[in-house]
Amino acid sequence: MYSNLGFLKAESSGSPGPGPGPDEGTFPSIASLTLTQDGNSPYNAVMPAAVAAGDLLIILTKVVSGTGGLTDVPSSWARVVAGIESIMYKWAAGTEGGTLVTMPVFGSVTLLFTVLRIQGAALAQNPEGAYLSPVNTATPNPPSVDPTWADANNLFIAWTSSTGVRNIVSYPAGYTFHQQKSDGANGTSFIAAKRSINSALEDPGVFTISSSANCAAATIAVRGA
Repeated sequence: MYSNLGFLKAESSGSPGPGPGPDEGTFPSIASLTLTQDGNSPYNAVMPAAVAAGDLLIILTKVVSGTGGLTDVPSSWARVVAGIESIMYKWAAGTEGGTLVTMPVFGSVTLLFTVLRIQGAALAQNPEGAYLSPVNTATPNPPSVDPTWADANNLFIAWTSSTGVRNIVSYPAGYTFHQQKSDGANGTSFIAAKRSINSALEDPGVFTISSSANCAAATIAVRGA
């Protein structure tokens, strides 16, 4: 059985980034964030209740406990980072709202799935990113990302997830959309933030959490339409 940790509507925290100038297009935006924790086969990630055609769906996955993980990405999904199954994306057809996506998993594990629904992304450009494998730290540092496209109105998402519930002390400087979600019963925390900027290369600063934990981290770049 899966445990749906709830639908969390995206809300900004702090000052928004600079808006686009004339004829520069718009920045992509995070429309919703949905979390699911599942410890039994079949392993399912719950999609957002509302999904429109052309939305960009991104799933981030973290092993909470046990031994194992993903063997691949589901049909019709693709990896954001080459060789990394735990971060995947799909361009929505508009029929995905509230559905379950079954993950190919090996071993006996509990997994945390985080689904971001992004609007306003450039359909001709797939998201790109960088991933940092889990390490024991109190300052998880999402890696730098340098998309293959030139400067554009980009949305950058900095993410970390810890094994063991931790409180957030600080987010990377210049990042808004401060989000933290913890599940005390199984001991995991999801932490994310975003930055909208007309730039290609981005290197977020660190998250600081209340004490050291096994943390994965990633940075994802999404180009604006």
